[in-house]
Amino acid sequence: MDYRMPDTKKKLIPEKKAELEIPLGVTCEYHGRTGNNIFQYVFARLLAEKNGLAMDTAWIHPDFVRMTPPTPGDRFVDPIVQINDLYWNQHDVDWFAKDFRGKRVMCSGFFQSPMYYDRHTDLVKSFFDLDKVDKRPKSEIVMHLRLDDYADPGLQSVINHTWYAKILTSMQFNTKKHKLYIVTDPKSKGDPYLRKFVIAYQPTIVSNTAAEDFHFMREFDTILCSNSSFAWWAAWLSEASRIFTFSKWIREPHGQRIKLAMTKRATPVYGDWM
Repeated sequence: MDYRMPDTKKKLIPEKKAELEIPLGVTCEYHGRTGNNIFQYVFARLLAEKNGLAMDTAWIHPDFVRMTPPTPGDRFVDPIVQINDLYWNQHDVDWFAKDFRGKRVMCSGFFQSPMYYDRHTDLVKSFFDLDKVDKRPKSEIVMHLRLDDYADPGLQSVINHTWYAKILTSMQFNTKKHKLYIVTDPKSKGDPYLRKFVIAYQPTIVSNTAAEDFHFMREFDTILCSNSSFAWWAAWLSEASRIFTFSKWIREPHGQRIKLAMTKRATPVYGDWM
């Protein structure tokens, strides 16, 4: 989940019988927060555009990141196809190898598999109406910290600080030659977890609005990406030449099924949680 934006509870897939009789192309159901919602929207739109179908669910966070208008497509009442990745029962299915032309498709789930997006990079990037960002010097490095709800007893998925330290050591980080920026949520700015980084690396702590932090991360050539869909999309939409990802992702039982760390251009690095 995105660490800051409100949880999206509204379901946008029609559920009433009368609504099911309305011709539609592809719709998606929103779950979670903004990072999750990007996956849900992009997956559904990608499926629509690959099959000549209308994308009939609107993007709901235009103040966070703008999307381009979808390509017009066909709409149908039936047959209805339900794609359900909500409980991981259809995770990693190659939906884009299947033919959905002439059908109405309803998507519900998280769709957090890089195989969907890495194979269609140019098309996916065309969905985003992104402002051009100025590239920072290669000596400047950004890392994202996901604390806040990941510290909750039910999740316990905060990455151990040694994971970040291992990567910085491998690139021979030196405060005289490099500049480190740490992006985190406002609630975590005073967290004791940050002290080790402040003492060792003299970073600049960045914690503005979620949108500002997201696009700020896109400016860097080296990104240390936390186990957050927010950070994953910022890195994926950047022009960074070095992206480091946490190989385990989250501690929950289904965490081993999330392969986001294996995305193209990224270097998965083994580590552990706090």
